Amino acid sequence: MAAVQTPTRLEAAMALVLELTMQSVRCRTIEHYVSLMQQGLQQILQHQRLRLFSLQTPDAIQLADHTSGLVLVTQDYQPDAFLRWFANHPQPLYLDGPGHTASAFPAVDCTGLAAYCLICPLYSMQQQLLGCLLVEHQQSKFSASDLALLQILAQQLSTTWCSLTMQAQLNQAITERTAELEREVALRTHAGNVQQVLFEISSMAGQAPDRATLYQQLHQSIASLLMAKNFVIALYDSDLQTITLEYFRDQFDVEPQQKTFPVGQGMTSYVIRSRQGQLISPQRLQQLMASGAIQQALGNTTDLASWMGAPMLLGDRVYGVVIIQSYQADVLYQQSDLELLMYLAQHIASALQRFFQDEELRYSKAELARQNTELQKMVTSLRQAEAELARREKLAAVGQMAAGIAHQINTPLGFMHCNLELEQHFLQQLTSHCQPAGLAILQEIQEMQVETMQGCQQIGRIVRELRQYTEHADDRFNTYPIADAFEHVRHLLSAEQQARLQVPAPIAAIKIYTRPAVFDQVLLAVCQHLCEHWHEPTVLQLNAERQQHTWRLSFQAFIQGQPAVLDIKMATEFFADSQQLLSLSVAQHQMLQAGGELTWLGAPQACTGFALQMKAASHDAADFSI
Repeated sequence: MAAVQTPTRLEAAMALVLELTMQSVRCRTIEHYVSLMQQGLQQILQHQRLRLFSLQTPDAIQLADHTSGLVLVTQDYQPDAFLRWFANHPQPLYLDGPGHTASAFPAVDCTGLAAYCLICPLYSMQQQLLGCLLVEHQQSKFSASDLALLQILAQQLSTTWCSLTMQAQLNQAITERTAELEREVALRTHAGNVQQVLFEISSMAGQAPDRATLYQQLHQSIASLLMAKNFVIALYDSDLQTITLEYFRDQFDVEPQQKTFPVGQGMTSYVIRSRQGQLISPQRLQQLMASGAIQQALGNTTDLASWMGAPMLLGDRVYGVVIIQSYQADVLYQQSDLELLMYLAQHIASALQRFFQDEELRYSKAELARQNTELQKMVTSLRQAEAELARREKLAAVGQMAAGIAHQINTPLGFMHCNLELEQHFLQQLTSHCQPAGLAILQEIQEMQVETMQGCQQIGRIVRELRQYTEHADDRFNTYPIADAFEHVRHLLSAEQQARLQVPAPIAAIKIYTRPAVFDQVLLAVCQHLCEHWHEPTVLQLNAERQQHTWRLSFQAFIQGQPAVLDIKMATEFFADSQQLLSLSVAQHQMLQAGGELTWLGAPQACTGFALQMKAASHDAADFSI
């Protein structure tokens, strides 16, 4: 090995240094780099073994050997004495033969070293000793140039080793930090999901329309946090000592028809008695049943993989139990899942309590509204009865008065009629005995008697109309021509009032479905009030408008072609219970009895007339009812 360097060997050394410099960037592990160094250095130094020792940890020695594939191995044994000495005296060393080695280091035990060795220390960038690089041969010597080459390679190895170590530490730190950030993000995401579910649970109490919807929404919200294909909400009645299954969803068990059970020795009852959340596996279930804490587990326990129940507590009171169970072997609940379910159960209990309170309040409001409606109907019926009684009393008084007047008028009218007939008979007899000069006088007297007889007949018709107005013998609904109604009313109006009432000819063809006698009373009242209570002479115009199945008859007052406004006093008297023949309150009620409606035109403070709305006569008039 002490041969003179040739250009070929120098070129090989330079090529090795250049190659290792390039590979220092590409290599990802120190083992790979040392392996490349071993392969290149073997062609130059022809050594038997290359070893790499790490002196950073005194209890661990890392070595690389080309005979073992240059794999770094960690062994838990104390380093030999030479390495301990070298750790305190780091320097490049060239050991040339066994005797030289003993003479150079007489106080150092060099056991384990070959006869010929090259040793170079490895330093970090902070000049801290990392280890040493050892090249050995049992027979061939090394030269100083070999030591110089090894020093260059050792320095490059130190740089690469530090770089790879820093890179590994950085990658490890990045991996650990990434995992930590992922855990933190997962925790924050989970916390955000929990807060969202809590907000949803709180909102459900005021938004859910009924219990079924509320329970289904609770199930969906909890399923977003936990695997909850099998979900049960059970309410506990401490007074009756019963458990009611308010909501039941299970993959295998059907919903039981009987939903209320007495508190027993099952898993749900165990949660209620313990007042704590319980996480029960098949093994723990067997232990609890063996100890007697649970005597009988209801439902499908053969396929049960995991079960947990959390009590819904309101203060010291157990409100119920929230139950989640799994039949899948890969879905096993943990203690963290139970703690989360217990936390959610408290909010579910508060939400259920608010919902039940609101439900009771809504029921109380509905019951109060129903009673209020019934009371208002009773009040309305009472008012209608009072109005009907007042109307009947007034109509009875008017009827008695009209009957008396008719009787009083009929008696002298009968005398006048009889006397007029006798006078006509006597005049006819006088005509045959009278002189021509007296015939003219007799003829005038006869004409006067004819006019008087017509007046008596007119009085008779008025009396009959008055009696028809006050009698209610025919009070049934029937088809009634408007022309007949105005003909009856016109006889009861004065000549001046008749002149002011203008009835268009087309209205005579209108037929309505009503009670004729009652309608005549209302029509007469409206015409008389309008004629009697305007300060200035007015013209009353009647208009008719067809509105689907009804006729709207409007009475409007005009003065010189302009609408006349009814004065406040007249409107007040007409709208109030006045002493007139028929006040508006009575007339409106009468109009309802006649199957129609009486309203005013304009406003009470600026009334220009009144409107009567009646059912139009048609083929289906018999179906009309009030």
